[in-house]
Amino acid sequence: RILNAYLDFMVEELSVAIGSVNIKAENSDNAQPFTSAANNLSNRPLTSASVSWGPATWTTAGSIQTTPNLKDMVQQVVDRTGWTENSAMVFMVTGITTGNRDAISADAGGTTVLRIEYDFNSPAFTPPYLGPDQTLCENQPLTLNAGAGYASYLWNNNPALTAQTLPVTSSGIYNVSVTYNTIQPVVATDQVVVTLMPVADINLGNVIQTCFNGSGVLLDAGPSFEAYYWSTGATTSSVVVNQPGTYSVLAMDFNGCVVSDEVLVQANIQPLLQPVVTSASFLNVYNLQPTGGTPPYTYVWNNTGYVNYQQMPGGYVRLITGNNAVINVTITDANGCSVTYINNIGPVSGSMPQITAYTITPTASETVANGGISITVTGGTPPYTFNWSNGATSQNVTGLAKGWYVVTVTDALGNSTVGWYWVAAGFTRDKNSFETTSDALLTVMPNPASTVTWLQYAVTAQQNNPVQITIYGINGQPVQQFTGLPAQGLLPVEVANLSPGIYWATLQSAGAEPVKQKFAVVR
Repeated sequence: RILNAYLDFMVEELSVAIGSVNIKAENSDNAQPFTSAANNLSNRPLTSASVSWGPATWTTAGSIQTTPNLKDMVQQVVDRTGWTENSAMVFMVTGITTGNRDAISADAGGTTVLRIEYDFNSPAFTPPYLGPDQTLCENQPLTLNAGAGYASYLWNNNPALTAQTLPVTSSGIYNVSVTYNTIQPVVATDQVVVTLMPVADINLGNVIQTCFNGSGVLLDAGPSFEAYYWSTGATTSSVVVNQPGTYSVLAMDFNGCVVSDEVLVQANIQPLLQPVVTSASFLNVYNLQPTGGTPPYTYVWNNTGYVNYQQMPGGYVRLITGNNAVINVTITDANGCSVTYINNIGPVSGSMPQITAYTITPTASETVANGGISITVTGGTPPYTFNWSNGATSQNVTGLAKGWYVVTVTDALGNSTVGWYWVAAGFTRDKNSFETTSDALLTVMPNPASTVTWLQYAVTAQQNNPVQITIYGINGQPVQQFTGLPAQGLLPVEVANLSPGIYWATLQSAGAEPVKQKFAVVR
């Protein structure tokens, strides 16, 4: 801050002349000297602040004449952003006077002198504060913060530590020096003592695999703690778990420090249930694939509701279930390790779409493609989309040749159901008509088949009796059998493991005549 500023002139020649002048300063960051025409005085920017001065009569040689206070114009110049303490300052004195006023550089004693009085008007300075000395657990994060707004930081006199903050990883004395960027820099310091208490470690181990053969798995957190809390709810130093899962523990030592750990406990055998077909029909199809352990596996079943199972050559089990059935199986590997798998089979979320009625229009002859299929869909969440095996996407299809047609109906939530239809030549049938007069009805579709064929069946008499379907080879030997089936349904049959050839599907149920259907397996 400029308090006072004056120009002093020394009188070398006497004169009684009196004049009037105006004084301004050059308004620039660093005024240039008067060395050439390029430094034309008339083109120089001047301060808005000015002073008028009428000097007194100079009657004594060597006397000093002093201008009025020039502080406002000097303040305007030094407030410029580009001005520094090494910048030059020029004053312009203009007006009408009588006589000569000389300021000669060769005579230093007679040179005009600029006198300035100023003080520092620095902002308030707040020294850093690292807080009180701290004692805490070594696993608790701690970062010291010297505060924002300083020009520089230096921790523990280490030139590599110059950030505002410092992470603490060990006990010790920590000090910081900060610099506040004023006209004359100010340095301040603070220090804090940090004590980190050691904490015992917990190691429950990596992934634990076990047989779960009647003996659980012991998880031990060690004796070094005052209190324990397990994810199972136990408060002892160790627990025994009898099911696969992720288990964790919190433990507090006698200093109040808390540590934790968790471990994944897996059964050696891990069943994987993969859906193959889930729809609004009565039957759902799944593959149950054991992983881990040592094959071969054995299975002990304790199911509820309708569950049909068949071990397949690929090492998995094909399951056919009704809705609301419960799969309950204990799987044991060659080493005696076992696991019990339980899964409740419920309907797919939301109400399911269903094909509740259909009408099939046959072709006029074996060579004419003028058949059609009309279906009625209810349930689920409209609108529905339709995907027919011939590429059609409408609800009803026409212009069909003799043969099998499959449609997948999907509702707005992604739930779907499947319908299979045979378009014959020369007659019309609806969902209640079959090509037989027997009390038991059976069709195979598609036929021939290469991977999976479907058996659509129904028993119209004695419906409380279970149904059995057996697949026979051409030599009369059974190759697959399904027992305990409900009175009607759509049954998938895996044929990929069967040799190419002719096979017979036979349906049997007490109180109904056996029904046979021939089909072919091709590659």
